[in-house]
Amino acid sequence: MIHYLFIFIFPFFMTNFVKCSKALENTIYFIFIIYLIIIVGFRFEMGLDWGNYIKEFYDRNFVFENQDTLFTFFKNLFLGQISNNRNIEPLFLQSLHLSNFLFGNIIFFNALNALLAIGCFSFFCFKQKNKWFGIVISVSFIIFYGMDIVRQFTALGFIFLMIFNLSKKNYSYSFIFWFISFCFHISSIIFITLYFYVRLSEFEYKYKVYFWIFLCLIVSVLIFLQIENISSIFINTYQPYVNKGLIFRLIIYTFPLLIFLFFKKEFTNSKYLKILNWYSAFIIILIFSLIYGIHSTIIDRFVVFLVPYQIIVYTHFIGIFNLKKINNFCKLCISFFYLVFALNWLFLSEDNFRVYIPYKNVLWEDYYKSQSVVCNPLYKCRLEGSGNAEKYE
Repeated sequence: MIHYLFIFIFPFFMTNFVKCSKALENTIYFIFIIYLIIIVGFRFEMGLDWGNYIKEFYDRNFVFENQDTLFTFFKNLFLGQISNNRNIEPLFLQSLHLSNFLFGNIIFFNALNALLAIGCFSFFCFKQKNKWFGIVISVSFIIFYGMDIVRQFTALGFIFLMIFNLSKKNYSYSFIFWFISFCFHISSIIFITLYFYVRLSEFEYKYKVYFWIFLCLIVSVLIFLQIENISSIFINTYQPYVNKGLIFRLIIYTFPLLIFLFFKKEFTNSKYLKILNWYSAFIIILIFSLIYGIHSTIIDRFVVFLVPYQIIVYTHFIGIFNLKKINNFCKLCISFFYLVFALNWLFLSEDNFRVYIPYKNVLWEDYYKSQSVVCNPLYKCRLEGSGNAEKYE
C-alpha cells in the first residue's frame, strides 16, 4: 500500500507546493516515471485480468502457436469482420511471443506494455504547461488500467501520441500511432474518425464533399458485408459482470465536459480545440448509450480513452483566469479532488484487498515461488512460476 500512497501523493505535492529549478524538476519527473513503470510493469499475481492474460500467454504460445493470426487479422479487417479480431491483434500477440521467447513467462509482457504506455503518457504530460498536473489528475487511472486492461492501456498510450501529433498537424505520424494503437486493441478503431475529423478541417469545401461521398460508399460496403454486432468485440457469450464503477467514472469525465462547454470561448485559440470538440461529442454519446441500456462493459471500454480529455481541459482551464492566485487555487482544488478520488479507490474499493493488496513485485520477491494456477482450453492446469519444467496438475 505504501507504493500506491507515494504514487498518488507525490505528484500532488510536486504540482502545488514544490518549487525547484527546471533541470532538477525534469530529473525528478524522469525518476518518478521510471518508478511508475517498475510498479506497474513488474507486478505479479495482481489485477483483475491477471488470470486472463496468463491464460492468453499460454494459449497463444502453446495451444494456438501454429495459427497464422496475422493473415487472419488483416483478412478480417479488409472484410469488415472486425469483431473477429478480438485477442489476435498483431502487436499484442507479438509481445506475448517475445515475452515467452526471452524469459518463458508473462513478466516481460507486462513490463514492455508498461514501458510503452507510461512512456507515451508521460511524454504527453511533459509537453503540457504543467507536467505534474497532468500526472496527478490521471495517475489513479494509469495504475488501474495498467494493472488490469494491459493491452488497452498500451493502446491508450499511443492514442496520447496520436492526439499530440494531431495538435501539431503531423498527420502522418498521428495515423501511424493510431494504427499501432489499433494493433494492440481493436477498440482504438474509433479514433480513425478523430483523425478524419481533424484532417478534413484542413481541406477546402469541395474536398470535404468528396470525402463524405467516399465515406458513405465505404459504410454501404461494410453494411453489405454484414459486420457483426460491435458488442461481440468486447463481451463473450456468457453474461459479463456488472461494471459498478462506470457511472462514477463517467461523472468524473462529465466535469471537464461541462467546463469545456461553459468556457468554450476561452478554448478558441487552443491547438486542441478540434480534438476537444470530437471528444465532447464522444462523451455525450457514451452518456446516452448508458441511458439507452448499452452494456456497461462495452461503454467502459471506450471510457478508458477519455483520459487525455481531462488532461487537456484542466490544463487549459487553470490558465484562463487573469489572476495567478485564482489559477493556483483552481489547480489546487482540481488536483486535491483527484487525490481524494485516488485514495477512495485505494481504501474503499471492495476489490483492492483481494486484487491489489498486498503488492507483489518480481524485483524484490521470488516470482518462481508464486502459485498462480493457469488453466488452458484443454482443461489442463499449469503452475505459472513453478520452475523451468512444464508441470500440469
